[in-house]
This record gives sequence, C-alpha cells and structure tokens, in this order.
Amino acid sequence: MYAPRYWTAPRAGSRFIGGSLFVGWLNEGRTGRISFVPRSLSRCIPERVVASLRSGPRPPAYYVAISLISSEGSRPVVELHPCAGTAEIMLLRIVTWNCATALHTKYEHLLALKPDIAIVPECAEPDIVRRRAPGFSFSDCEWSGANPDKGLGVFAFGDLRMRLHQSWNRTYHLFLPVEVRGPELAVNLLAVWAFNHRTPSEVTPNPETTEAAVAYYAPFLQAAPAVVAGDFNASVHWDGKSRSASFASLNEKLEALGLTSAYHTYGKHAFDHEPHPTLLWQWNEERPYHIDYVYVPRTWIPCVRSVTVGSSADWVRPKVSDHVPVVVECDLPNQRALSSLAGLAGDALALTARAAITPSAPRN
Repeated sequence: MYAPRYWTAPRAGSRFIGGSLFVGWLNEGRTGRISFVPRSLSRCIPERVVASLRSGPRPPAYYVAISLISSEGSRPVVELHPCAGTAEIMLLRIVTWNCATALHTKYEHLLALKPDIAIVPECAEPDIVRRRAPGFSFSDCEWSGANPDKGLGVFAFGDLRMRLHQSWNRTYHLFLPVEVRGPELAVNLLAVWAFNHRTPSEVTPNPETTEAAVAYYAPFLQAAPAVVAGDFNASVHWDGKSRSASFASLNEKLEALGLTSAYHTYGKHAFDHEPHPTLLWQWNEERPYHIDYVYVPRTWIPCVRSVTVGSSADWVRPKVSDHVPVVVECDLPNQRALSSLAGLAGDALALTARAAITPSAPRN
C-alpha cells in the first residue's frame, strides 16, 4: 500500500557519502514537516514532484525525500531521490463552546457542529445531562465542578475514548488533563474554564490561574501531542487594566511548549484585533471580546483545514449562549501511516546507500 515511487535516478558513477531524509505531507497545496533526520529538505523538493503529488489519485499525499551526497570529480554533488506513498488522513474536529448552562436544552446545537472532541464550560455533570437529554449521545466524557449544574465538561464522540490523567489536582479543578485516545489518535488535552483569581460564589475552592495550571501540567502537555482549549476568560485587551493575570504572559508560556492559538496563527489575526469575538458580554453585541481559544501544536498548523467562529446571529441573538463556538478542523496523519512511512523512508535510504544504485521500480 505504501510502495515507493521514484522521480529521479542517481547519476552514473555516484558514490554514496552520506544522506539525510525528510518526511512530510502535501495538504491542499501547502507543504509541512512531520519529522526530519537530521535536517529538513523541504526546499529541495522539485516542483514536478509537488505537481505530481497534487494530481495524484488520493490527495493529500505524503512524500519521503532522500538526499544523496555524491562526488563528481572533486566537487560534491547533492542529488535528490524522492519517493512517495499515499496514506489515509484522519479529520479531527475540536470544538470549544461555553454553553451558559442548561446544556440539556442546547445539545443539538453542539451536535450540529459534529465534534470529535468538545470542551464545554458551564455544563451540568454528565449524569444530569444524560437524564435530562437522553438524545445527547457521546462516546466518553470527563467532568469537574463544585456545582453539579455548572462545571467543566469534555466530551468525546465516535471511536474516541478519554481518561482523566493521574496528575489531576483539585487545586486546578477547573482545568482537566484528559488523555484522548482512538485507533489512530493520541492527544493530551488540557480543558480550561478559567477564572483567574475572580471568585464566583458557585466556584469553591477558587481555582488557580491558567498560567499556573499550564506550568503545573507542563509535563503532561509535553508527553504527547497536546491541545489546550476552552474558556480562558482572558485577553490581552485586559492586560494591565485589572488584577487578572497577563494573557500575553500565558501565551508566551504556551508558545514555549510548542503550542499556538489555531485561530490566530491559521487566520493570521493579531491578539486584541480579532475580527470574530467569542463572547458578547451580558448578551450585548456592543461589548465583544475574544476569550475562547484552541491551542494546538505548531506543527499541526499546515494540517489545519479550517478555523471557524460562530456568529452572534446563530448563537447570541436566539439566546443559546452569550459565547459562540470555536471550531478547529485538522487533517492529521494516522499513526499507522506514519509508521509505514518511517519504514518506507528507511528502506529508501538503504537503497540509495548501495554501492551500485539503480532506479527502483515500485514495490507491490
């Protein structure tokens, strides 16, 4: 299934000195790096190879590029011997939406977004939701909160399953470290419903700031591809204007962990200049703020298919919630594809290292 196909042949008399490989993908015309050893050769991919992959029967396609360093007299020559194999893509849809309580009366709005993972602040505990809304079907969930009618819920759908990570600490009880696992997916999710030292009467004990939670859960976030998502109740708009923690500082901490806001990076939006608010405070369209975020690995950005923010007309004016959802869609390679491609890359590099190199025919 992952048979290599070669676009270039080695020069006659090439002598193998050393090599490096690049494993990457082509996604709707954008190239991105999955992994590389020891350096990326993405800039060396010939345009005809890219064009061939674009027109392939099963886009997006994966490619493996082999750089063969040979010698032509006294001058070293770098030869590129790309091969490629196609692999299936997993579409992962992440939704964060503060439902403003009473999820049992609104769950159809959430299901209409077709989430694989949904982070839902202000929802009731799962047993209450199931009892009040038997039509709300999900494959797994985790929840935390002091008020059974208003806490932080995380829901999985389809063949995904969840498990609360053992590092969960009640000091950070409105931050949920959840291992999300599926046949082709392994993600560590930190769900967020932040108060940042504000103490609502229904929240006891007062949870720590998001920045403190991120620092505490840093090992969890570094143990697997990580997502941090939810209602952060924060924006650089308020930095320095209140006693709330600095959002700019939090963003720096998340960036240092290799995470980036999908909305801002994919859409090239500047913080505090977002054209799409996620909160109409107190249902007032003249008080818009962007305070709900989905942070994903920076290496996922080339895989992002879309980032959408709900509209006031669909969510706020009908009094569904004063928050609108943020939806991030990613085309992710499944784990078996990556394993197969890693083997393919090793085979191809071994082929180029043989003393007598000849063009290889595709393997069945």
